[in-house]
Amino acid sequence: MSNIFEFIKPNKLDVEIKGKFWKVHISPKIEDFEIVKKIVHKIATEFGVTYKRVVDRDALYLLSSVGVPVSQIGKLITLYPSTVSIAKNLLNRLYDELKYYDGIEVVSDRPYRDSKVIWYRYGTHTPLDAEKEERKPYFFLPENITDPFVSEDQFLTGSIIQKQYRFIKILRRKGEGNIYLAKNKKDELVVIKEVRKNVYISPNIKKDCTEGI
Repeated sequence: MSNIFEFIKPNKLDVEIKGKFWKVHISPKIEDFEIVKKIVHKIATEFGVTYKRVVDRDALYLLSSVGVPVSQIGKLITLYPSTVSIAKNLLNRLYDELKYYDGIEVVSDRPYRDSKVIWYRYGTHTPLDAEKEERKPYFFLPENITDPFVSEDQFLTGSIIQKQYRFIKILRRKGEGNIYLAKNKKDELVVIKEVRKNVYISPNIKKDCTEGI
């Protein structure tokens, strides 16, 4: 899948590329991609951060659809900061510029603050290692790695649906939304279907959904 991306090295800086480190994904809606791409390039250049982005419209539609594994959906731009300090400043600048944009959920990542388009996770930076990397369809931290970007209480409140149901297992993982087995407050078994907004059902057809269920 590497041939659908182009790598950009702002300022042609010789920055150390780590084997594994924090990386940032940007997942705007297709109609916002061009303006978001310019914003990201400006900020990446400001910090001298290497990044990759989809190379053309076909790749853009592909990664915005269920035509790729669920762990890859929405990863239209990936930035590779070289230090935690740079990553923190980068995330803050991206948030200031992109906080009003909507986008696609990146299921393997954690959202930065309340952003709908800025996501991050710990993973491989080098292309060869990335090809071998096992991408999980949920946020995962390796042993002995702690998240330096999240506040302690950011994920303690939970969503309304998490308060109403106890999730037992995922029945099916789907790009447009998983199907879960859960129990309600009466201890009754229920099936819950998730709908991810802004995801296309194919590289050519936009999925008509606006809210997660």
